[in-house]
Amino acid sequence: MTTNPRTLRRVRRRNRRLATATAIVLAIVVVVSAWGLDLQPASAASGYNADTDTSIADIQSFWAAAMPDVYGRKYTAIPDTRIYPY
Repeated sequence: MTTNPRTLRRVRRRNRRLATATAIVLAIVVVVSAWGLDLQPASAASGYNADTDTSIADIQSFWAAAMPDVYGRKYTAIPDTRIYPY
């Protein structure tokens, strides 16, 4: 079976592009891992420590202040019976 020279060139060109893309991605992964990403959550880094109730209260308080400025109407707090933190 004889392969067309054009087809061989296309396949080789595609393989070179794939190898180059793979090398670039691998280099990025190596540089980022060597750089040392801090994968801890922002809350741990900032020292913020709150339970779900405190977080929900913060969100409700934020929207009570921001809603009139953003949407021009008063914010109605979501009742505790309708909040299901998972």
